[in-house]
Amino acid sequence: MTPIEWIEELAKAELALEEKGEADPFGHLNEEKILKDHTVSFLKELRSLFQTYATNFNQARQDTRQTIKVYGIAQTDADFLVFRNNLKLVVTFVKPGQIEISFHTLSGGLFTPNKKVPPLTKSGIPRPPGKFEDSNGDLFDLELGPFNEPTWFFNGTRVELPSLTRFYLTEFIKNSSS
Repeated sequence: MTPIEWIEELAKAELALEEKGEADPFGHLNEEKILKDHTVSFLKELRSLFQTYATNFNQARQDTRQTIKVYGIAQTDADFLVFRNNLKLVVTFVKPGQIEISFHTLSGGLFTPNKKVPPLTKSGIPRPPGKFEDSNGDLFDLELGPFNEPTWFFNGTRVELPSLTRFYLTEFIKNSSS
């Protein structure tokens, strides 16, 4: 939600009350809607930062074969992926108040920089992706403050957008260079 969308929504609600006699006196207290709006807004901000940094990287690198591309994912509110060579960084809406960031290779492999390496099988071969009980990526959770202001956390630690973007884009660039 942009900084002024909330006031526009209030105006629309008042118009609906005047025109149709419909009122939702507690709509502004709907926690799931608030969480969803903040989550989608956070994803859009993340995508914008990734796009800005990718554009700057591409201009500095000046090699069309090593270009970083940022794509929106169809039929989602704000999911996106970052692509270069055979690596995808995927940022997705999991549920209102939660997003996931994960890396995927075109060969089907998956890794996340903040998780333990999956245990090896008895033969010493890593287990294939999709065979784990937990999530495949790093999960970020939203907590609302007393006035519904959003604060994002990773494993209980507060995160800031620029730091998060810098960390994941650095991991992405280092792991996607050929």
